[in-house]
Amino acid sequence: MITDGLRVQVAFEANPDAASPTWTDVTRYVRLASGISITRGRQDARSQPSVGTCAMTLDNTDGRFTSGRASSPYSPWVIPGRKLRVQWKDPNDGGASWTDRFVGHVESWPTTQGPTTAAYTSINVVDRLAALGLADELRSVPSQEILAGSNLAAYYPLNGDLGSVAEAPQESLMVRPGPEGTLDLQGGTGVPTDGGASPLFTPTSVTTGSVLDAQLSSAISIASGRSVRGSVRWAGAADERIAFALSDIYGTALEVAVSAAGAVTARARNTWTGTDEWTLTTPTNIMADGGTHSLTVTETNSGGATQTVRLYVDGIEAASTSTAPLSSSSYSFVHVGGGAPRSRAYFPGTLSHVAVWSTPLSPTRVADHHVACTTGWAGERTDERIARVASWVGVTPAEMALDVGAVTVGHRDTSGASPVGVMQDLAVTEGGALLVDRSGRVQFDWRRHRTLQSSILTVIGSDDNAVVSNADLRDVVNDVSVERSGGATVRKVDASSVQQFRRRRISVTTAADTDAQAIATAEYLLSRFAYPRPEIQSVSVDVHTLPSAQHAATLAADFGDKITISSLPTASLPFGTYVAYIEGYTETLGPGTWTTIYFLSSITASGTDTRPWILGDATYSVLGSTTIPAY
Repeated sequence: MITDGLRVQVAFEANPDAASPTWTDVTRYVRLASGISITRGRQDARSQPSVGTCAMTLDNTDGRFTSGRASSPYSPWVIPGRKLRVQWKDPNDGGASWTDRFVGHVESWPTTQGPTTAAYTSINVVDRLAALGLADELRSVPSQEILAGSNLAAYYPLNGDLGSVAEAPQESLMVRPGPEGTLDLQGGTGVPTDGGASPLFTPTSVTTGSVLDAQLSSAISIASGRSVRGSVRWAGAADERIAFALSDIYGTALEVAVSAAGAVTARARNTWTGTDEWTLTTPTNIMADGGTHSLTVTETNSGGATQTVRLYVDGIEAASTSTAPLSSSSYSFVHVGGGAPRSRAYFPGTLSHVAVWSTPLSPTRVADHHVACTTGWAGERTDERIARVASWVGVTPAEMALDVGAVTVGHRDTSGASPVGVMQDLAVTEGGALLVDRSGRVQFDWRRHRTLQSSILTVIGSDDNAVVSNADLRDVVNDVSVERSGGATVRKVDASSVQQFRRRRISVTTAADTDAQAIATAEYLLSRFAYPRPEIQSVSVDVHTLPSAQHAATLAADFGDKITISSLPTASLPFGTYVAYIEGYTETLGPGTWTTIYFLSSITASGTDTRPWILGDATYSVLGSTTIPAY
């Protein structure tokens, strides 16, 4: 039987997202008579793919699947969140390898036992899209990038409050007011990509003003190196002022200052003696332009004999030096808007996104922080932005299967947004789809993923496989508004469709970086949905009844693939052969049966196969004959 090639495994003793967990085979306990049901994708072309699910029942006669049961061979790991996978290989092919049908996480292990029935556990498993949907709301793009790295000791965004948002708990910055001058915590304009205000420091002189101080919960040692950065807008002064600094309890401080001419200086100063142990200065007066700049200092310890110090301005190394280790090995205090108590040199201007690390940042990370604070990666492709957002919530490159997108996107402030919502908006922008594949990876299909392929499967239509056809008014869209982040809102209307079917409006948000792309999105949606089509909405296939040679090919059909349904009853359908896209499916496995219901969407109004217009192609450049609109 086809189900002879089935196995079910659980990763009991591993982190749910471990790259290579240890799998335990539980196939013998699966009650196949109760069925295994797997659902993935969506039911129509307009909706977003939903969380994939897998349901099954396990024999729990000996209590092995009872949570909290000490005698269970899997104790104490019978807990929610364990990773489970369903795999299959063709039992008729001795050389076949195991292929994933579903990978997800068990929601719970509910146990049931009646007076005359054996104990069993009916479990529901959800794919990674569910976990991503529960992830914390995103912060701004600069905050997400700074938080994404390792060894972050303290981070003060300074775009609303004075608290640190690093994972390690730290003291909030405290205002140390001087006798004169002002500090307006939301009076300044910070970096352009965080959407918030930042502190504006207005001292009356180099010695009178206000500063923000905090003591770190653990001192930052030179042993493993360290880094500090900040986003700085300088308002100008007649003498050198300190933008931010680190200091120890003995008076040594790492200072980042701006000269009267606008040059940046980083130094390690002994505030008791007034001498500098090292000094770095930019060759140009970069701060004099009145803009916001990224300033970063890294210290690398080379075996205790030498340390290398680098000063970066706007993500680019501006100066460096190698020197003997500092007389002080650990910094315990952070100062923003001035230096340590014995060397304040109060700063005039705006400061934000001040962060401290217990290791030296790489040049790539320094550059990334600057881009995050300035452009927010405007101009990158949809797949690149999806990969970036996914990485913010812990998805590794190995856990992604992303097509290369065709659309470039602008900056979007992600503050308060759902990670899944942002990624789905990007998929809509592309005209593609976001879901989780059969192996549990985040999958992104670009706009041409399906249109450029050929049909991979032919299904014979009959009364036995429950072909469902419909031309549904609910699918009609004739009034489309597309709102572009940072751009215009485009509206397109099909007046003829409105006259025939009344107004049916939708609004779409796009991350595209041009208004032309927003217009193209609206026009495509009208071309596809302004008029109802006769469509085969679903078709059922019992793979078990097919010749064994067709099993593997049939089970390979997946989301976005093209399939052909032939020999259709023309009395009830306007076409004898129908080519469609698979939008999703539900497969049910049982003894002697493997039934898959495919949810479909039409390619053309006539049910035929075609491709978008391709310049210079002998077959696919006959617009209106062999081609369809796409974008």
